[in-house]
Amino acid sequence: MYEWPHVNDHLVPELRQFVLGLSAPGKNLYGAGNTAKFNALSPRCIGVSCDADPRGVPVITWAQPASIVTGTPLGPDQLNATASVPGCLTYTPAAGTVLDAGGYSLVVEFVPDDLVNYQPISWGVSLEVTRPPFP
Repeated sequence: MYEWPHVNDHLVPELRQFVLGLSAPGKNLYGAGNTAKFNALSPRCIGVSCDADPRGVPVITWAQPASIVTGTPLGPDQLNATASVPGCLTYTPAAGTVLDAGGYSLVVEFVPDDLVNYQPISWGVSLEVTRPPFP
């Protein structure tokens, strides 16, 4: 599927050049910023950049955590993602953080030990923090 990006806040590309991005629903097959540029006045290609990352994408498994009550520090019950390959998981917000009541996004950044064969990835889940019931 071909998708035309907005150029200068217009869906119609500029007269002399337009940008073609290849993508599939929910995916950018060639990564952000990888495009092919064509001259609108001739059919020849001016330049192509398709730097798809050949490294594998690790699988992050992280179940939606149960809601917590204000005053509860984030810990292993909430920050318990696992990865399909060895590496380092870094959470935001960090373990020990105490959140006010509300909805939050918890994010994990994963950097594999083997950066030659696997790429870093991030994943997120939501967390609801509630006020304690009144006595």
